[in-house]
Amino acid sequence: MAAVRPLGAKARTADSLAAVPPPPSLAERLAKAQRAAEGPARRAGELDAALKDALAREDFAAAQILKDELAEARQEAAIASAAVTGLEAAIAEIGRQQAEDSRAIQEQQHKAEARIRCDAARRREMEADEELEAAIAAVLTGLEAVRRTYRRALELEHEVGRARAEVSRAREILGEIPPGIRTVSPNKASVMQDDQAVLRELMKWAGPPHRTPPPVVAARPFSSGGLVQPSPWR
Repeated sequence: MAAVRPLGAKARTADSLAAVPPPPSLAERLAKAQRAAEGPARRAGELDAALKDALAREDFAAAQILKDELAEARQEAAIASAAVTGLEAAIAEIGRQQAEDSRAIQEQQHKAEARIRCDAARRREMEADEELEAAIAAVLTGLEAVRRTYRRALELEHEVGRARAEVSRAREILGEIPPGIRTVSPNKASVMQDDQAVLRELMKWAGPPHRTPPPVVAARPFSSGGLVQPSPWR
């Protein structure tokens, strides 16, 4: 039969620690202190009543003895009551501290969440602002392209008119038509301004301006630190 090896020091220490019961809670200590304070308080009350009775009976010898006993009883009652008061104050203070700790944790969580939301919103702002700039540039480019195209259409009207006049002169020389016939230039493009107010205003337009962004304070996200873009709210 194999010999049983004795437990080592570490194993014995672990077992002994595991066997130690947890300390009583403050609520349990307060309940115990309140129970312990009941006896001294009751004893002090009884002696106080006895002293008053002795004085009423004018038994001054008994009153002197009761006075000394009452002083000791009041002392014990005061000590027991102080223990209760101290535990009540400790419980209240710990509750206040825990509430402050909870508020501090919640506040930091809210700040962290706000930083995340702010960073995400600023990234969306930068992306949307870049897209906005591209959209404005596309609109201006499109308007300028329409204006150039319409100007070219007006020029083509004159070119068609000149070509018609040259054809008419050549036909007169060839004898195909009598002299003095007046040629007419087309007005397909020019008449469009009579019907399209937008086109009339567009032709008054001086063209896309040179857009220089005004100097503004840069807005930087909390965490990234490297992204910079103009922001209207800083």
